[in-house]
Amino acid sequence: MRAGGIAQAFALDKMQMGWIFSAGILGLLPGALVGGMLADRYGRKSILIGSVALFGLFSLATAIAWDFPSLVFARLMTGIGLGAALPNLIALTSEAAGPRFRGTAVSLMYCGVPIGAALAATLGFAGANLAWQTVFWVGGVVPLILVPLLMRWLPESAVFRWRKTGCATTACLICARNGNRRRCCCGCVISSLCWWFIC
Repeated sequence: MRAGGIAQAFALDKMQMGWIFSAGILGLLPGALVGGMLADRYGRKSILIGSVALFGLFSLATAIAWDFPSLVFARLMTGIGLGAALPNLIALTSEAAGPRFRGTAVSLMYCGVPIGAALAATLGFAGANLAWQTVFWVGGVVPLILVPLLMRWLPESAVFRWRKTGCATTACLICARNGNRRRCCCGCVISSLCWWFIC
């Protein structure tokens, strides 16, 4: 976050800045709880895509916030979207990798977190003379661009398909296995973006 620019733009004191920094973190818990429950009912793919759209939209909302309450609300909703996305990312990645490579796959997914933080910091330093909203404009547009790509290329959870259709055939399992690389790749990309929005 461009803390100095935000504090100056809204004439905020340290306590108010603390609320802004904390709002995204506070949104993680309800986001994870609701996202997990909805995923069990509607599928991990749908909820993951919805979560990505949610934190993308509210990253944009952060950039156009007009006062302190709207800024806190935008950061809270960003955190809720992130909280809903992460458990579904973990579940999709671990399911796709299988027992043998599960730990490695999830670890690779989490490599996206420092990558996203580094990208955000680099943009902040490179654009030191730009408005504080720049990071949030970029951080909002990129996930919204990803949404149609995820709709097209990200496979649904094989476990959810089995629960919904009762399909446990070899063809279904092969289809799930063919989506492994795409899931892991999408997981790394999205998780790198996630840390951008929350930090």
